[in-house]
Amino acid sequence: MNASRTLRRRRFRAAVAATVVAMVAFAGCSSSGSGSDDDAPVPTRASHTSSLVPTGVDAPAVASRGCQATGATDAADQTLQVGGGRRTWTLFAPVPDHDTDVDPSPLIVVLHGAGQTGAGFAAATGLDRAAPQAGMTVVAPDAQGSPALWQANSTGADADFVSALIDTVTATRCIDLSRVALVGFSVGGTFAAQYGCANQDRIAVLVTAAAEAPGPCDKPMPVIAFHGTADPIVAYAPAPDDTALGGGSGTEANMAAWAKIDGCDAKPKVKTLANDVRRHTWGRCDDAAAVVLYEFVGGGHEWPPPDRFDAASRTIAFVRAHPRS
Repeated sequence: MNASRTLRRRRFRAAVAATVVAMVAFAGCSSSGSGSDDDAPVPTRASHTSSLVPTGVDAPAVASRGCQATGATDAADQTLQVGGGRRTWTLFAPVPDHDTDVDPSPLIVVLHGAGQTGAGFAAATGLDRAAPQAGMTVVAPDAQGSPALWQANSTGADADFVSALIDTVTATRCIDLSRVALVGFSVGGTFAAQYGCANQDRIAVLVTAAAEAPGPCDKPMPVIAFHGTADPIVAYAPAPDDTALGGGSGTEANMAAWAKIDGCDAKPKVKTLANDVRRHTWGRCDDAAAVVLYEFVGGGHEWPPPDRFDAASRTIAFVRAHPRS
């Protein structure tokens, strides 16, 4: 029994890692230019404030069709018919919601890791509470399978589901079309990069944890990432001969590739925020983009625990500061 359980665990880890690294695609799109450098103070432990450089905070919202609609349901658990199948998702709406006196709401789509649920991942990030309190709408779709696992591609059933979900929410709720973000963990992060780069006409920002392999973006894409140095699934800094699952190119190399896509400086500024947290910022990006990495010394394959770092507030600030141009 123990041997069988161990084999299942190994197969599960292998499936996760293989999916995370299989879709690594490096898109080249570098040029010189000016942008904003995220060198402002950041939230530390137990802090619930945020202070990113407000690159586009004052940029006007782009109202969706849903701002004129009425009768949108506030039910949390919802379903959507896509491609002949019924898909499930969870809504976390701002309060007050769907009111003509309320500005259009930024939209955050959270993409969970293998074996998780959308609602469970949203709760683990804290975005299920913090984002609605900040006037943002969060939708948490569920992958299919056993374990539940995204197809980390820019096309296919899961990509169609995310597109249909965004279409549905923006048509029935008052959404700011210039601030639609993807937040992904592990294979969800790889899926976010692939889908986001293929849909830059609607996705403004990418936020990833424990997987930051670049997608084939045609123009700059603001990216903020969180990764632990002791991640056993997607290694932060694998050795050249490392055969660990999900070794890939390494976190800092992947983020440097994102910086190249965004036309940023080749070398980041690194600032120690705490004994176990370092921020890497690639400055002077094109089109006011930004590439930021938070490195957690000793951190595992996880979204940063809220008692260690307020990643939810960083995510909210980043989404506000970087509307789609």
